[in-house]
Amino acid sequence: MCALDADGVDDFIGHGDIPGVDLAANLTAMLWLYADALNAGEGIFGKQNLGYLYTPGANADRVGAGQSAVWEKTTPAASLVTGAWAHWAFTYDGSQPAADRVLIYKDGVSQTLAGTNPGATLSDEGTLAVEVGGSLNVVAGFIDAKIAHVRLWTATLTPAQVFQEMNSARPVRTADLVLAAPYDDATNAADYSGAKNTGAVTGALQVAGPPVSYGGD
Repeated sequence: MCALDADGVDDFIGHGDIPGVDLAANLTAMLWLYADALNAGEGIFGKQNLGYLYTPGANADRVGAGQSAVWEKTTPAASLVTGAWAHWAFTYDGSQPAADRVLIYKDGVSQTLAGTNPGATLSDEGTLAVEVGGSLNVVAGFIDAKIAHVRLWTATLTPAQVFQEMNSARPVRTADLVLAAPYDDATNAADYSGAKNTGAVTGALQVAGPPVSYGGD
């Protein structure tokens, strides 16, 4: 398996404006991440003022999800570490009570979250690009990490589905899938979801990826 290595200075992958993610009542975002350094306020995956996954501005060793100046949920201290691959997933379900709308999973396990609860739908970020590894408006910096198997659905995956996707190199659920980028084609960031959201890579280089095998289910 392969990955893209972002240097933490100015590397990122832009996948363009993906229809359906703005004002979504249901969303799931996930990827494999190997952090090379921990710094607060760095983008992992999101769209401008809405971060699906990032390091919060005050905590380099946590993962957050939120909308700038509106809401933020964060994982416990020391949940993000350097030097090892981990699978991270964000799910959003606007039909749930406010405190239960956001879940963040590490290695398929739902984390205990703290912070401000979101509204019933996610924000409208207009025609701006969905970005991976880059400087989202919700934070200030670029993450120093290796990134692989980026996926995005306009649906809320169940815990069992999150675990299943974590262990499969190919997406298992194809319904509502709008981005599936394994970063296995040098620096082209092809999208295999069928939604034609192939990315443009700035700076990041291809390296060896996480321990995920083809054919997993």
